Amino acid sequence: MYKILMYLLIGMCLLGQVLVTKHKRNGYLLWIIADGAWAVFNFSQWKVTGAIEQGILWTLYFVISVWGYLIWKKNKEDKYRQCKYCQDYSQCGIEIEAQGNGCNKFKG
Repeated sequence: MYKILMYLLIGMCLLGQVLVTKHKRNGYLLWIIADGAWAVFNFSQWKVTGAIEQGILWTLYFVISVWGYLIWKKNKEDKYRQCKYCQDYSQCGIEIEAQGNGCNKFKG
């Protein structure tokens, strides 16, 4: 059971990275869950492994993931308010920010 949980957490971390790389906010949710679980695991094992530093590291990852999730929501709302056509920030967000007049992706 222990090994299955470890592999599941590894998979969640990797999938979270892939989603964030593809500009998907759900990646942060996976990181929040996985980072919190890793922090709890490492703190529970500190007497056995002496890895209290790992627990601190994963706690910091957890905090950064929560922060990223909250900032992503705020930034997404600000950017999409300006662009009524495109829901993919990686395609038009930079042009919208620079010009402030709509999505260049859909201009003819």
